[in-house]
Amino acid sequence: MIQSLKRPIRQVATESLRSRFETDATSERNNHQLLVMQTALMQEQDDALEHLDRSVVTTKNIAIQINDETQLQNRLLEEFDNDVDETRERLGIVRKKLRMVMQRASGWTAPLLLFVTIVILLVLLVMALKIL
Repeated sequence: MIQSLKRPIRQVATESLRSRFETDATSERNNHQLLVMQTALMQEQDDALEHLDRSVVTTKNIAIQINDETQLQNRLLEEFDNDVDETRERLGIVRKKLRMVMQRASGWTAPLLLFVTIVILLVLLVMALKIL
């Protein structure tokens, strides 16, 4: 009698385990069909992983290029900033000198100085045009 009870209990346990782990896609297949299905699924996953790997490598290369370009742009901006600072300092010196000249040249000397400067520039321009 115990033997007769063991067999149905094993069957129920096996069916319970099967129903818990099997899906509609696997329940009707034999072992060979399951192996073929699993192999195809693994190949699809491998293909997807290879595609993902290529995408990650491409993204990495783009990120490296962006980093290189950013570093170059930062260096150029620093050089430009230094040039602007240097020019600002020179301009400040020129302003001080111009202010001193304007203070010394009071009255009619300032317009005369401006006129002489314009004449000299015109003469230089005419000479440059004759040379060409």
